[in-house]
Amino acid sequence: TGFEPFKVEVAVDDSGKIVSVSVPEHNETPGLGADLIADTAVFDALVGQDIATAQIDVKSGVTLTSNAINDALKQAASGGSAEGAAVYDVTGSLCENNDKFAIQRALPELAPGDYVVLCDAGAHGHAMGFQYNGKLRSAELLMEEDGSVRQIRRAETLDDYFATLDVSNL
Repeated sequence: TGFEPFKVEVAVDDSGKIVSVSVPEHNETPGLGADLIADTAVFDALVGQDIATAQIDVKSGVTLTSNAINDALKQAASGGSAEGAAVYDVTGSLCENNDKFAIQRALPELAPGDYVVLCDAGAHGHAMGFQYNGKLRSAELLMEEDGSVRQIRRAETLDDYFATLDVSNL
């Protein structure tokens, strides 16, 4: 359960106001995402809002479900998937079932070497990074208000990884 795509149905009137929002089927985790989806007050509060700005509050413990609903609202505001978009799963490189940032997300067509920016990534920043399975920490980039990007922390190297290892007495 959880971490699977689900369909969000959004009905909008001619003036761009939301008429209804529902999730007809899902496999969200009982007690977590399933409870958020079952809470009709969450969707009722969207009725009458402008589709261009409508969002639900992101709820603690069901962040991915909340974000998925908000992403569906954004897609509805833009008329669905944009031209030239493709559907991707955005995952990390750890080969773990919880190393997923987005599932079945419509994004502009990507090519090898393209960057995907994860805003407000929380624990996925350098401060909470780790070297699990020998994975070196990546560089950190900062996007400035003018849209330019600069590196603020270099990527770790193998020398960094082994810098504190003392094998002289082995």
